[in-house]
Amino acid sequence: MKIYCLGIDWRLGNCEYETWPVVEYAYFSAIGTWSKGFNCECGEHNQDLIPPLLVQWERSSSQIADFSYNGIFEYTFITQLHVARFMQEHGFECEFYPVEYVAPTSKAKKDIVPYPYAGPQQYWVECETYLDLDKQASGVLLQKPPCSICGHPARYSWFYNRNIFSKSSWHGEKMFRIGNIGKSSATFVTQEGLDLLLSQNYSNLLYLEAGEIVD
Repeated sequence: MKIYCLGIDWRLGNCEYETWPVVEYAYFSAIGTWSKGFNCECGEHNQDLIPPLLVQWERSSSQIADFSYNGIFEYTFITQLHVARFMQEHGFECEFYPVEYVAPTSKAKKDIVPYPYAGPQQYWVECETYLDLDKQASGVLLQKPPCSICGHPARYSWFYNRNIFSKSSWHGEKMFRIGNIGKSSATFVTQEGLDLLLSQNYSNLLYLEAGEIVD
């Protein structure tokens, strides 16, 4: 069964910067809220994003889509209310948290969402279901062991398009994250989950084929 990673635009991943397609919809930077913690001597931190998600719109576009993303190559995303309701009604394994908006640092007057924000209500979509990746089949290698000081989990090399999961660890979830290679925020959907989302013709639903669930 094929799986797909949300938030990666295949067009951007297969061309040089100078030939990127025009950004049609606004994207943002997630600048908080951060849990309490500290920067460790190992070079990592033990903080996590927690609600409310603090969104700062970036110069990109003034058009707000059904799906909006934390930058061009990040996985954190927010959706409009009608999308959240659809996902709840169809059993996607995620929670929907409040979003708050902060003033942009950019002085741009165009190609950016106006502040104060007066657009549609949005929610941070945070998947709460985790599956263990088959590290060997996925070609994952240990890059950095876990830290004994801050407790930061081990860091691994990872290929967003080569993720293999065993069907024995999957229990029919439509949406999930990786639970055994650190703090990855990458969110995956099965073919069933993707087909449900595609059936609604949502704007800016970005995804890339990312591997499979195998027997």
